[in-house]
Amino acid sequence: MKRTFKFLGCLALAAMTITACKKDTVGTSEKLSLNATTASVTVGALNNAAFTTPLSDNPGSSGNWGTTYFDLDDNSTVTSSVPHQAIFNGAWDGVINPASGYTLAYKDFSTPTAITLSNIALSDLTSVTATVSSLGYNTPGPGWYTYDLASHTNAAVPNRYVVIYSGSISNPTELYVAQLTTIGYTADGSTGKFFGNVSFQYKKLK
Repeated sequence: MKRTFKFLGCLALAAMTITACKKDTVGTSEKLSLNATTASVTVGALNNAAFTTPLSDNPGSSGNWGTTYFDLDDNSTVTSSVPHQAIFNGAWDGVINPASGYTLAYKDFSTPTAITLSNIALSDLTSVTATVSSLGYNTPGPGWYTYDLASHTNAAVPNRYVVIYSGSISNPTELYVAQLTTIGYTADGSTGKFFGNVSFQYKKLK
């Protein structure tokens, strides 16, 4: 049964001290089941994306859940040899990295703001300067999700938008903007370990 992303005791602390993982461009990720359309996404449309990690492991920051390659233009997981824009690895595959030829960045908007993922536009992101090699848990460096030890829940960093683009940010060839929805896990009945489950929302803006 799928449950919310939570750890107990030192496992929670260990997992949450994970920093952005080194970008992994080599792996054996296979095409995974995805509850989303496989048709090419529409520019400006809000997409719900989700995937299950290719490997299962025990809770903790040092586990190995494999590497997930994600084609944002098709809203689907793919193998490493198929064109893709995002790579997920680290604990529960909750760390997002840019694929070769793409840049990862983020944009914070002040609070309160009328900007949401539903209405964010390309013009809101053409001045992004905070480029990074990866984004995971929001401590100690910048990340794309937070974790509440009291409630054992995670959420997107408020008012932060993850940007993946090719070309220049002022005139990108492609540009996608995303926010994490949740990280959870599913028991692997054959091993007693756990698969990671990651879901997020995103838009293609160019």
